[in-house]
Amino acid sequence: MDPTSPASTWPLDPSGFVEIDSLLAAGVLPANEAVWFSSTEPKAVQTAARLTSSRVPALDELREADRPADWLDAETFAAAVATSLERPAEAVRDGWETSDSVRARVFGALRGDVARHAASEGAVDVVLVGHGTAWTVLVAALTRTPADVAAWRGLHMPDHCVLDLELEQDDTWSTPRPAAGRVARTWGSWRSLA
Repeated sequence: MDPTSPASTWPLDPSGFVEIDSLLAAGVLPANEAVWFSSTEPKAVQTAARLTSSRVPALDELREADRPADWLDAETFAAAVATSLERPAEAVRDGWETSDSVRARVFGALRGDVARHAASEGAVDVVLVGHGTAWTVLVAALTRTPADVAAWRGLHMPDHCVLDLELEQDDTWSTPRPAAGRVARTWGSWRSLA
């Protein structure tokens, strides 16, 4: 961690490799021909490379909420993120991207590049490798619920969550409009299988 640079530029801490390897060994990742995508941030790209030998395109739209180099202690940071999730239209600190903006960006990537690639590959499963806040707002968008602040607070990186999406009648990945989304496997549940 370098407090003088934004977290989005930090590499993956090698001390996390054991946890990533445990996630891989847990057997919760798709065994079929899933399509994978990663955020462009170094931590996500490096995590994806440890989880699969498949090609993993990196999409900038899947990055974490934009935040400047603004070093905060863990408690202050968690409180600010929680406030951002609870008040998604507000920038809760100078330079912080709103949760509404993060949701629009990440959900747009899912409906755009990710969906087109999944459709062209005939994929049923999509794996996204990225970041806690971004995935918290994406899960909320896909399940049509408010962002789950408690779930965000309980994340331990790496973590894993599975969503089941049902597409509207006559819908495909090429134009996904989830009629219903539900969390099939909650954050952290993979640890009991590891």
